[in-house]
Amino acid sequence: KGNLAVIAAAYDKMDPSSAGKIITSMCAKQIETGRLQGGMIDDAVKILYYMTERTKAKLLAEIVASEPKLAAVLCQRSKEIVEKK
Repeated sequence: KGNLAVIAAAYDKMDPSSAGKIITSMCAKQIETGRLQGGMIDDAVKILYYMTERTKAKLLAEIVASEPKLAAVLCQRSKEIVEKK
């Protein structure tokens, strides 16, 4: 959890276009294979969870321009996240 929060904070400080490219690259192989559960997509969803809402929205807007399917999956999966205590 701590590491993901630190990574999310770094993405919050980045240009949304650059952060979007990193997230897209993280998930590229899974998008190609159609495997949209687990792996790096789970990590991307968790990173988005810890980002501020404003930056998360800008980042998703950048992703939708190049990978609309990924943006949809990230939004859908974000609804399912529950933080463990």
